[in-house]
This record gives sequence, C-alpha cells and structure tokens, in this order.
Amino acid sequence: MVRVEKALPVHVKKSEDFKTICLDGVYGGLNGLSGFVGIYSDELEQEADDNGIMRPVSITRTIHTELRMNPEVWIGIAQWMQDNAEGLKKFRQDQLDKLIKEKIGSKK
Repeated sequence: MVRVEKALPVHVKKSEDFKTICLDGVYGGLNGLSGFVGIYSDELEQEADDNGIMRPVSITRTIHTELRMNPEVWIGIAQWMQDNAEGLKKFRQDQLDKLIKEKIGSKK
C-alpha cells in the first residue's frame, strides 16, 4: 500500500477486451493471503419428450473468468455488495409498506 498525502485524480478507462457478462453464479474463497471469485453462467439443455413437452436434459456451466485479489479488496467488495443488498431490501420493504398503506386507506 502506497501512502499519499493528497487525493490523486483517478482516470477511468475500459480495457480493450472489456465485455459484459450476465452471470448465474460465483464461486470462490478467501484465506490469509488472497481471495478469488470465479464468475459463471449456466445454459439449460432441453429436449422435447414424445408429447412435445420440453424436459431438462443437462446444464452447461461456462466459467467466464476468475478474479484474484488481496483479502482487503475481497472484504471491501463483499461489504459493498452487502450494503447494496441491504439498501435494496429496505427499498422493496418501503415500497410494499406504501402499497399496503394505500390499499388500507382506500378501503376506509
């Protein structure tokens, strides 16, 4: 870690091979030296049975990338995701409470 006495400007750019991945899950781990997260998507393989009904046959899991980081970065990302998840849960609950209040108020 480098100590800097003043805030430095941050320049953001996308890498030449940047891409968006729609993911279905992650796997990973954390120990005292490093953390990693693998990103994957699943594709359901289906076939039609004799009645024309689609039935699942298998799942193809594609591992797109694996991210390696130090434990502090891993913990920071986990906390950031948890904070955002809690904010979303609160927003959804507030919206539900508002709808319930409106429904109860309209029955009076």
